[in-house]
Amino acid sequence: MGKTRKSGLGVGVGSSPQGSITQSDFDNKVRELTNDEPEHFNSSRLDYKGSELKYDGYLFKLDHSDGGSKAKFLKDVLGYKIGDGKLLHNAVGEAINDKLPNVVERTKFGLKYIFNTKIKGKDGTYKSTNVVVVVQKDNGKTIWRIITLYPDKKD
Repeated sequence: MGKTRKSGLGVGVGSSPQGSITQSDFDNKVRELTNDEPEHFNSSRLDYKGSELKYDGYLFKLDHSDGGSKAKFLKDVLGYKIGDGKLLHNAVGEAINDKLPNVVERTKFGLKYIFNTKIKGKDGTYKSTNVVVVVQKDNGKTIWRIITLYPDKKD
């Protein structure tokens, strides 16, 4: 498995608990996460709370400047659209459950995992998809969040 590890100075956004951190604080946070890192992903750790905005305001939004092409893929290929956030969330959880990520990177937001997997569409067919998950420590709790997903070039 090709794992990459990158480091950099972390600066949180908005009311993010990271705030501005020094390189040593960042390295300590990553070390904490790495020590807490499961061998295989467990979908029960995937946080849905507050993800409706991620799905409906980004991933499903056809006119979004960054997410429009992803929304087209989700709608035209997998059949998911605005309002299907929980369905997609569950399909992603199923697709990456008990899997090892293909890539692991340190970022200013936490550990980023990229899974190359097949996701079940609403019609029951599976399509190759890249799923990006970030693992963060928030208030002492490890949180797994879907950041984005996009079609894999294989299909």
